[in-house]
Amino acid sequence: MSGTLQEQAEAFAAGLTTTVQAVVGTNCAAFQATAVEGGDAFTVRQRPADGVVLSDKDGPILRLEVDYECTLDGFDRYLAVETSKIHVFVEPNGRQPLFRYEFERSLGANLPAAHIQFHGTHAELEKAMEDCGDSTP
Repeated sequence: MSGTLQEQAEAFAAGLTTTVQAVVGTNCAAFQATAVEGGDAFTVRQRPADGVVLSDKDGPILRLEVDYECTLDGFDRYLAVETSKIHVFVEPNGRQPLFRYEFERSLGANLPAAHIQFHGTHAELEKAMEDCGDSTP
């Protein structure tokens, strides 16, 4: 799909809303595209920013918070995600994320554009990470 950045950001927000509400229900707040002041970018996030709450029959278990900043690609044609932040919290009222996945499109060649960070302890995960070594080529 091509079109203006605003049209593409609004379509992206609508698609996220449709997908998330199909999984968790229509009481989940919609995603909206909002122009970033002073720049050619749009944020796409929930309004209000309640997060996507995953529940079972006993109540909330996890809350997913998602935030995107979108621009046009290098050809000024298609929507590109410039940065994204996806954080998962334990409910109720988790303050520190259980884990977070973040992406920055414009990082230098020697740095990873995306990374995942786990908070807390998990013996098997710690062992696997130790086996990977101290750095990457």
